[in-house]
Amino acid sequence: MSRKIREIKKNFKVFCEGDTEYHYVEGMKRELKLSIAIKLVNMKGGGYSSFLENLKIDGNTNCLAKFIIIDGDRAAIDHGEKKKLQELAEYCIVQNNSGRIPHFLIVNCPDFEYFEAINAF
Repeated sequence: MSRKIREIKKNFKVFCEGDTEYHYVEGMKRELKLSIAIKLVNMKGGGYSSFLENLKIDGNTNCLAKFIIIDGDRAAIDHGEKKKLQELAEYCIVQNNSGRIPHFLIVNCPDFEYFEAINAF
């Protein structure tokens, strides 16, 4: 008797800064009934440096692309956070130039939560 061969799906990884972004993408995925595999990662508001650390150690196996969704509010207020956001952007550029797994950095407006709450009605 031969073993059943397990099919490994390619996926997109979406790193979300917090619950709002996570639930927004999850709801969009459910509502649109997407047939593509999307793996959501909730960073629970870890900050730009936390994103950078996690991206560096995150595996690339079966991953087609990585999307990083973050708020721009910290960078607008704190100069140190602006520098960390710049480091994150530079890391994504290096990864994209390498030709391996594309990294898409999506910086949403500071009032994204308000927009999403209004959009829900």
